[in-house]
Amino acid sequence: MWEISMFSVVFVEPENPGNVGAVARSMKNFAFRELILVNPKCDPLSKEAKALAMHAKDILESARIRKDLSFLSEFDLVIGSTGILADKYSTERSTVSPKQLKSILKNSKGKKAILIGRESTGLSNDELSLCDIVVHIPTSRGYPVMNASHALTVILYEISDLEEGEEKLASPEMKQRLCKEFSELVDKLDFMKPEQVKAMFKRVIGRSAIRIKEASALIGFMVKVKDRL
Repeated sequence: MWEISMFSVVFVEPENPGNVGAVARSMKNFAFRELILVNPKCDPLSKEAKALAMHAKDILESARIRKDLSFLSEFDLVIGSTGILADKYSTERSTVSPKQLKSILKNSKGKKAILIGRESTGLSNDELSLCDIVVHIPTSRGYPVMNASHALTVILYEISDLEEGEEKLASPEMKQRLCKEFSELVDKLDFMKPEQVKAMFKRVIGRSAIRIKEASALIGFMVKVKDRL
């Protein structure tokens, strides 16, 4: 499990003090501590901001203010968010869901920044191009864009890893064993393009959040099938 202390929330040009307070409150709900405000267009210490923050006023008071995003070089991984789905030609808006993000981050290390954009227009394409990963939350097509603080709450919930009794994920070594067993099984079967099938399976397993029990069951199944061929 990663350290929550390695995450910073970056709110780019917030326009509404109430949203700044709501962001701070959401952060405290999930034990995230560092808030960075980039060129804020409102007073983050106003009465409205503090009222919405409730018991997270300390996060507001300790928030760092930056003029631009040049400081992102301090981070090993930058995660952006967008309410607009990518079209097939867009590289800036190629997105993952919050659940997929959690899987990607499982074994990651280093400092991470989570960027949320201004309430009116979100993050620009130029800002998204600075991100290593862009998150999109699936919502109703009739009204797809979420409030910045609400979107952050969903993201923080998914990655906080506070769920009790969660099953452990299969290690990279176990995934390699699973791919090896599958490869040997394919070699015994009459596939027209065996190497392509192996490569596809390897890609699927590589990006999956497969659990130890699931991987073990699949390995056992493949071994038995091979023995019967």
